[in-house]
Amino acid sequence: MSAALPPLPARAVSALREGRTIDAIKAVREVEGLDLKGAQVRVEAYLAADPALQKRLAERQRELRKRLIGWVLVVDAVILAALAAWWFSR
Repeated sequence: MSAALPPLPARAVSALREGRTIDAIKAVREVEGLDLKGAQVRVEAYLAADPALQKRLAERQRELRKRLIGWVLVVDAVILAALAAWWFSR
């Protein structure tokens, strides 16, 4: 990482490692007192200077998307089953 960039708050770095970019931005806003745009620019600059963290973030976000898709499919199946039960019980 570039020496010119000050480190992010530990909470923000932890959030980025877990794939939670929005939480990282919130943490920077709270700790450093920046506005939304300023915090977003800080997080993006930090990510741009750390390719390993970029890769980890992208992988984690893919995992989270897969999990979300799985939950959506389960919920859809439950809703369809409930609708079918209702329809055939009429």
